[in-house]
Amino acid sequence: MFPEGWSGEAAAFAPSSIAGTFEQMCDLEQVSIPSLSHALVILERAGQPRLSEDDRDRLWRAFRLPVFEQVIGESGELLAWECEAHDGLHVESRHLPLEHETVDTSPCACGRTTPRLAPSDGRELLRRVAAYAR
Repeated sequence: MFPEGWSGEAAAFAPSSIAGTFEQMCDLEQVSIPSLSHALVILERAGQPRLSEDDRDRLWRAFRLPVFEQVIGESGELLAWECEAHDGLHVESRHLPLEHETVDTSPCACGRTTPRLAPSDGRELLRRVAAYAR
């Protein structure tokens, strides 16, 4: 929506959440965005590395907001998204390549039964505990 990044126009919009790549969020670490109150959405392309716990901690220290990942396709379509349970990313599209992913088909703590991409670093319990503690 704001191709030039954070600007006066973006500030005037007063978003409660923002979405962008991890790199874009890192560029905003030093910007005070007082209207943010809900979440950061980190956008990734299929096949890109997912956020590490260190990445999530960095974003938490900078913004003090929950972080949610979304995987989007080349034309911006939603392929997978992370719910409030932070227990992997719910697969939303058959166009998401799964050959290098661990897929969890057990019901999610959020109540959804869709398959999920398992958390990338194997520390899913720690992530869930930390998310609820925040």
